[in-house]
Amino acid sequence: MSQSRPVEVAPGIYWVGGTFANQGLQCNPYLLIDDQEAVLIDPGSILDFEEVWGNVCSLISPDQIRYVILHHQDPDLCSSVPLFEQRGCRFQLVTHWRTKMLVRYYGVSSDFYIVNSHQNQLKLTSGRTLSFLPAPYLHFPGAIMTYDALTQTLFSSDLFGAFSPFWTLEAPEDYLEQMKSFHEHYMPSNEVIRPVMESLMGLPILLIAPQHGSLIRNDIRMYIKALRDLECGAFLHSVRKNLDISGGYLASTEAVLKRYASLYGQSEAQRVLLESGFRADPDLRILPVLEADHQMWDMVSERMFARKGVEWLMTAEPLVERLAYEYEIPLPEVYTAHLARSNSELQRLSEENKSLLAARDRLAQNLIGVEQSMTHSQLTGLYNFPFFQNYLNEEIGAITAKGLQTNPALIVLSLDQIERIKYRYGDKEVDQLFKNTALLLEATQEDYQVYFKLPGSLFACYIPHAAKARAVEVAEELRNAIASSRKFVETVTASIGVVSLQELQPEEQQPSVASNRFYEIAQERVRIAKNKGKNRVCSNSSPEDTPSKCDILLVEPEQTVADVISVVLENMQYNVQRATDGEIALEMAGRYQPELILSEVMLPKMDGFSLRQELLLRSDTKSIPVLYMSHLKTEESVRRAMDLGVIHYFRKPLMLAELRGVISNLASKGERL
Repeated sequence: MSQSRPVEVAPGIYWVGGTFANQGLQCNPYLLIDDQEAVLIDPGSILDFEEVWGNVCSLISPDQIRYVILHHQDPDLCSSVPLFEQRGCRFQLVTHWRTKMLVRYYGVSSDFYIVNSHQNQLKLTSGRTLSFLPAPYLHFPGAIMTYDALTQTLFSSDLFGAFSPFWTLEAPEDYLEQMKSFHEHYMPSNEVIRPVMESLMGLPILLIAPQHGSLIRNDIRMYIKALRDLECGAFLHSVRKNLDISGGYLASTEAVLKRYASLYGQSEAQRVLLESGFRADPDLRILPVLEADHQMWDMVSERMFARKGVEWLMTAEPLVERLAYEYEIPLPEVYTAHLARSNSELQRLSEENKSLLAARDRLAQNLIGVEQSMTHSQLTGLYNFPFFQNYLNEEIGAITAKGLQTNPALIVLSLDQIERIKYRYGDKEVDQLFKNTALLLEATQEDYQVYFKLPGSLFACYIPHAAKARAVEVAEELRNAIASSRKFVETVTASIGVVSLQELQPEEQQPSVASNRFYEIAQERVRIAKNKGKNRVCSNSSPEDTPSKCDILLVEPEQTVADVISVVLENMQYNVQRATDGEIALEMAGRYQPELILSEVMLPKMDGFSLRQELLLRSDTKSIPVLYMSHLKTEESVRRAMDLGVIHYFRKPLMLAELRGVISNLASKGERL
């Protein structure tokens, strides 16, 4: 069928595809129009761009396209995006974060809307909500589907797609067999597809709109169940059937014949049978023969090959292999000869079957390994340094070119004890340390964060949209997670540098240099953190930003008491800053970095015990000595203070001589003062 004009397939939803690149695999872009706003779904390839563009422009002005949904990264559905951008379209690319990583390599300039950072939903201006359903590894880790509750339409991406040399927009009666053939080739296994299909069973669906194949309106649950139960992919773990009960050669030949008819038509299938010396009824049930044996199986397969060539053999191969295995019959000779199959009899003992599966497994793993080795660290599984450099250059270059409309942050961390662990335990333990660190990072990872393994002891975390204060919080969480972990052979800490893009000087914000300078600043701050004693976060490397000096932070809510203590300390030549509650004290401790904190235990907003706990969690305040004072000095309160590392506990009213003596002793022992 030649379809060149847009077709309304549901209220406000249009098929806007072209047929230039059909060749048995039709691509289906869709346009959802909601008032003055439009969403383009899987816009297609560069081959049929002109037809798709013409169809879209016949329905709306292109500037109405606000979003483009990309269900995965294959070129047949999204390589045309740069062409839309070149025609002046301005939109957001709606996709999974894993898909974004690869879509960028098409040279797109649009911003991304990452669905898993928005609760897998997109709300349009009218309030209409599109939901995104995960379809992991079908056939890409970040694959998704889109569900429009208003029209009960499921945009299913590759799922429910089909091969068809005679494509029609609406699914024909024999579409089920075409669909099975497509999924047997492209989907990894029943174990992967089954849970996704089960999740669709309870969803109200009036229309399935796949990226390939035809629209499904009728018997939708039947199609879902068919894919739920389909054996597909490299591992066809189907149950063997008894030859006598199930019909064996006859049943297998009829099954292949029906698949052939679904692709090439009933009359073509009947012609194959006649040329093979057999006949069938209108439902393609082969009429009785004296003996349905391997000869019939071979002859029919040979005639199909003679008429349609290797393309048919490749299309039918998964089905034929599954049938041969189920019924414990040999493959037809034509498959053995032309597809170079070394195992012509799949009914052999289970050890031969295991060898075949193992070989396929090794092949699959090798293919995955090649892809992974290009972008991932083989040791940790995180993205590697070359990928980090390219990723940072692309991201920061795009942001600086637009005038820093967003402010990403970069966290670089260095494990502090690598040399000691290498000396004590050897290289294998260092490798294990890196692996366990990667596991810790992934355990704390939020959807929008991207982690990398850099050279040596370095790791990095890129946060696309975050205030610097939030990035520092993330860094502190990472530092605490590493320092408190029991995954390591001994205690391990990390020195961490944090930088936000807006910290770059104007001359450093040029797209050609910004990413390198961004990374350099983070590395500088890692070195500062190490020089300050390790196990800390450094987010500032500018001397002019250093706060004014503070020797002692006095935390006392009673002004009269605070005045007396301040005079005593200032007479001892100490610079004193004062806070009246725990929250203010925590903020001032981070800002002024005092040499000592003298704090009342009973404080507003945050008591002294909680204040000390918060100070210990922050790398820049954890080493500040703390003294307590209180009217309530009991064995329990003293025990709690000692457990928190508090140096001394004064009872109020203070003996000023005791206060002067304790502070003088601390100074003489080199305790920061």
